[in-house]
Amino acid sequence: MTSSQKHQAARALGAYWEEAFARLAIEAGFSLTLHQSGRRGAARLLVPAEGGYRGMPLPDVTIWTSPVSHHEIKHKNPTDGGNYGLEVYRFNALTRLYKETGERVMYTIHDWTRLGRDNRQCEIEDWVTASVRYLATCIKKTKDGYSYVDGQWEIVPIHLWPKDVFRPLTGFWRHVRSGGAS
Repeated sequence: MTSSQKHQAARALGAYWEEAFARLAIEAGFSLTLHQSGRRGAARLLVPAEGGYRGMPLPDVTIWTSPVSHHEIKHKNPTDGGNYGLEVYRFNALTRLYKETGERVMYTIHDWTRLGRDNRQCEIEDWVTASVRYLATCIKKTKDGYSYVDGQWEIVPIHLWPKDVFRPLTGFWRHVRSGGAS
């Protein structure tokens, strides 16, 4: 399989889990937008910048039902050390979105450990989440790893967090529905 085919397969798998998250959210009574589904490139928020504007990549899903929350969706399992990772450039974009909007910006993971990477069964108990505001305070370490950037595989810095700083998605949704902070 070529690098391009691997990337296309990874994007298709990501799109599947973004849509699975959307189905769970709709079943839970939330209204939402899938930002990346069906797109060739990343959806962007345009923000004022010197001499015009700059584009910030949007997370995969925005739940509009108050209180608004933006979710970067990943389908992964923890590393051997029990950590979840995210590329620093992606994390920085999520942090900028939080600073720009003041709204909840979440890193939300479908953990495939229980059922396997290629299993398409979507169970709410396999989903965890954490706000980028909180994650910024508890980065365990940063290491280099591979990521597909601008059409090619590159080695980039990746932040790692212990999996126990993430909470079950159902608990987060209950908390926000009751008026709690992120």
